[in-house]
Amino acid sequence: MPPSPAVARLHRVRWATTLLFAATTALCLLVLSVLAVRTDARSRTSDLDNDVSRRADGLARTLYYDQGVLHLDALAEDDLALSAQRLAVIQAPAPGRPQIRHAPTARAALPDQAGLDDIWKQVEHDQETVFVAAEAGGRKIQWAAAPVWDGDRIGAAVLVGADPAQSQAAHDRLVRWLTLGCAALVLAAAAIGHLLSGRAMRPALRGLDQQEQFLAEAAHELRTPLATLRLVVESGSTSPTRAPAALDEAVRLIDRLGRLVTGLLARARVEAGTQEIELTLLRLDQLVEQTIEELPDSTGVTVTTEATIVNGDPELLAQAVRNLVENALRHGGGPPVDVSVTPGRVAVRDHGPGVPAEDRTRVFDRSVTGSDSKGTGTGLAIVRWVAELHNGTARLSPASGGGLLAELLLPPHTSS
Repeated sequence: MPPSPAVARLHRVRWATTLLFAATTALCLLVLSVLAVRTDARSRTSDLDNDVSRRADGLARTLYYDQGVLHLDALAEDDLALSAQRLAVIQAPAPGRPQIRHAPTARAALPDQAGLDDIWKQVEHDQETVFVAAEAGGRKIQWAAAPVWDGDRIGAAVLVGADPAQSQAAHDRLVRWLTLGCAALVLAAAAIGHLLSGRAMRPALRGLDQQEQFLAEAAHELRTPLATLRLVVESGSTSPTRAPAALDEAVRLIDRLGRLVTGLLARARVEAGTQEIELTLLRLDQLVEQTIEELPDSTGVTVTTEATIVNGDPELLAQAVRNLVENALRHGGGPPVDVSVTPGRVAVRDHGPGVPAEDRTRVFDRSVTGSDSKGTGTGLAIVRWVAELHNGTARLSPASGGGLLAELLLPPHTSS
């Protein structure tokens, strides 16, 4: 059976909520990831610049001029020089282009002459340690150049370089892990959002189910008295001599409809949790007799009672008894129908074909809102619901000699 439009709308709202939850999580994670990636990139660049700058400054302080001669002996033993990835000392005669004065053996490639010219110009211009990104050996290298002073002029510069590829590879790994982690978190957030939205909508779905059940049960309860009322009114209108009797019958049916509506509303409020069932001491035998007398087709219904007192709601119990008798008249082959009341028990026996054993539990299922193959509808489901509200039970069993025996079992009242 396809879901109702209201249920379908709730399902659409649930999926929309799930998507909104996932999109919000994805947006937050995206912002955080961008901040993390940028912070990591700046941090790695800063660490690389600080490393080459520290080495270049330290090595520049170990070099000195003596009578115009640059002394490089300290580079042979300095740990900063020995552990540097790329190292060179450039010197420019005045005038002239800078030349490599010192480059340890087995060192990686250094910038070409054009790159050295640019670095030297920046050192002369800034007169302090400068950072330059220049190619060397086909790779982009981060360089720091620290000046070595010869009196009041810059006579040479210590050039220290580091390959950012290793740091960039670590940065790329961080980006990949962040991407995978964010994707997993978004999927988890979508699953959690779907679960939470489903739980949040369960009360609404239960309310819709109860509403649909109530409408089906109300239609089931009101259909017969309304049809009878119509027949009575039509017979009174077509025959003036029967008008007074028809009017009395119509008033009786209207009173019955009023009690039915009151019972239906009470049941709806009880199921919705806005009202608790009100149990009062009552004579079950008298309630059953009165309920059967009010039935429009009570001819052929035999009632045998014993004085019985129970704690119950009169409207709901009357509804349950009415459903039992009407079910027997409608689906049990018609009269005769035998009703007996004993302490804590109302039994209704018909002489029809009965109900197969495998269907005796299913006919009490309230999810069957329409008529099944046997036509039991919601009447017996209401009987069981009323019985359970009164801490009782309802059951069907084959009657002795043929037919079906339907019983409403209630805990009898015991005087203290």
